[in-house]
Amino acid sequence: AAEAAAAGKVPDGASPALRTLFDFLRDAPPLSDGQATCPPSFAAAVRQRLDNIFAADLCIAMDAAKRLPSAGSPVGYLEIHAGPEMTLCIFVLRRGAQIPLHDHPNMHVFGRLLFGRMRVRSFDPDLADATAHPCRAQSQRLRPGACWASLRQDAELGPAPATYDLGPRSGNVHELV
Repeated sequence: AAEAAAAGKVPDGASPALRTLFDFLRDAPPLSDGQATCPPSFAAAVRQRLDNIFAADLCIAMDAAKRLPSAGSPVGYLEIHAGPEMTLCIFVLRRGAQIPLHDHPNMHVFGRLLFGRMRVRSFDPDLADATAHPCRAQSQRLRPGACWASLRQDAELGPAPATYDLGPRSGNVHELV
């Protein structure tokens, strides 16, 4: 089954909801060159299919975080599919664990909380040069490579399953807490 998923095929015995998601993504046309965002209708269709995915569809139990090695990372990772256009994976976080602030440049991110609670905070970077803000005090100036950002979303998800998405240019800088 793992080999089939890695090859982009629906694993034998996959739930109807998972099969529907895989078939849709497999048959979707690739984004055109230079198109960093997917069309709104495609994004809505992905969200709709993700809304029908539950932990049982992925054979993930609520106690999965308890099975993470105690000396290891508080975050587990399971790859479901990896291809040139998309990666589908599962993160398992222990209570209190987080995935720190990061981005996926020019990628649309779709996520689904399967159980528990999670806070998704996303930001839009202000890419204007820090020197464009001369009124800021010296203490507010940034180190090279850093930038100011505006909060885009601060959402508490759970305990019911919930789908979320982040655009390639809006809210892409995010953390999961």
